[in-house]
Amino acid sequence: MAIGRAAVVAASMCALTAVPVGAAGAHPAGSPRLSSFDQQLVNSVNGQRQLRGLSVLKVSAPLTSIATGWARQMAASGRSHDNPNLRAQVTASCPHWKAVGEVVDEAGESTELALWRDYYDNTAERQQLMQPSLTDIGVHTVTTNQHGAQVRWNVIDVATNCE
Repeated sequence: MAIGRAAVVAASMCALTAVPVGAAGAHPAGSPRLSSFDQQLVNSVNGQRQLRGLSVLKVSAPLTSIATGWARQMAASGRSHDNPNLRAQVTASCPHWKAVGEVVDEAGESTELALWRDYYDNTAERQQLMQPSLTDIGVHTVTTNQHGAQVRWNVIDVATNCE
């Protein structure tokens, strides 16, 4: 079974290298600037979506703002968990949303690819990110140092109609 997963991840990586950055993660006017790490996560999500015949997600300023606040909260509390106020926050910023989801992780992974593999290998998180109706994505990662080790606190928020 692990060979099958590795093949899927490898196929995703091949698709990712074939996807121009502009197609998967352009920065149109008003779109938030992401860190290189976060942009690579967006590119990985969109590469896998394209591989499945799904539309790519646009980086959303409201979702990125919500993800940023929650990633900072998780890092400050030292606890990784879903944002209990996500729906209310998305409703306040994007009153016409139709679908919303979130994946979060506290990880020692040093690369975007390692974190992406964690998300992709988790069926519930993969399904969350691969919902066909999604149109928008927000992502933020806070990096802290705990006991001499790097820890990444990552949040990816997704929605439909939250530009």
